[in-house]
Amino acid sequence: AAYDSLDAVAGIGCGLVLGAFGVRRRRLEYAGALHSGQSKGAQLLEIAVETLIWSGLACASSAALLGAYCVRMSIADSMTVWLGAMRAPCAIFAGVMVSSVLVGMTIRETQLFRFFKQR
Repeated sequence: AAYDSLDAVAGIGCGLVLGAFGVRRRRLEYAGALHSGQSKGAQLLEIAVETLIWSGLACASSAALLGAYCVRMSIADSMTVWLGAMRAPCAIFAGVMVSSVLVGMTIRETQLFRFFKQR
């Protein structure tokens, strides 16, 4: 039982890092869009949808691969094993979605020239 909770906590931690990295590497683009007149709400929706696409596809492909592996290798109930194995990909997905929107909320138009100089 302790292993299961550690698995989910590690997954959430990895997801938080991946989501933050995914938004931070495009922060110049996001600040430029704000400078061009995009509203903050529209930008956060864009970040959420883009993140949902790439991280959702990763979670879905993980589910398919884990499902095939569990059916092939499990000697007991493969669905129970699969549900236990899906904790980490689902935790990563949740962490990525939360951190990408939170980091997206910190990007301001006033940071545009600083981001451009750092590039």
